Amino acid sequence: MSGSKAQNGQAGFTLVELLVVVTLIGMISVALFGGLRFGIRVWEVGAYRGERFAEIEVAQSLLRRLLRQAILLADAKGDNTFEGDDQSLRFTAPAPAQFGLGGVYLFEFSTEQVEEGEDLILSWQLFRADDFDKPFGENSESRVLLEGMKALSIGYFGLLGRGDEPDWEDAWKESDTLPKLVTIDIAFARGDDRIWPELSVVPLSASDIALE
Repeated sequence: MSGSKAQNGQAGFTLVELLVVVTLIGMISVALFGGLRFGIRVWEVGAYRGERFAEIEVAQSLLRRLLRQAILLADAKGDNTFEGDDQSLRFTAPAPAQFGLGGVYLFEFSTEQVEEGEDLILSWQLFRADDFDKPFGENSESRVLLEGMKALSIGYFGLLGRGDEPDWEDAWKESDTLPKLVTIDIAFARGDDRIWPELSVVPLSASDIALE
């Protein structure tokens, strides 16, 4: 009997040993849970920043594509269909394939004041010569490209008049040619971690023709 009790005691655990094991398991669980929470937080931050970066990429890609395909046409008054200042730009271009549309459309980039700052708005409608200098009608569409900007600045480089030297302009109006280069700069409020890379677009040279 005494030998059997001794063997059972050696095969089991003492109360102190069990307490030590339970304590270690608890400490490991706490450490693993803390690491899990940290990992989830890192993933959430990464996903959030990824979405904001993708937003910038989509906006720049669309702006670049439309401006590269800008074409000069004459409106009902005989003026060209590319006109802008440092806050907005209106021009004609073929609709991108992803729009599922055909023909030449009138596009406009502009800003809209909101509580968080300004939103960058893209509007478009089928081009008609007598609608170029009018507000967009009920058949137009629009979408927000960027939300909560602090400031928008558009610049133009080229010849505004015949015989002039190319120069930077903060407005492009009453010209019979497209600018050689269009730059779009966007600033965000302090604390906003979004970054707008420098965007410079050269309209296709085939479109840069004078209106007769």
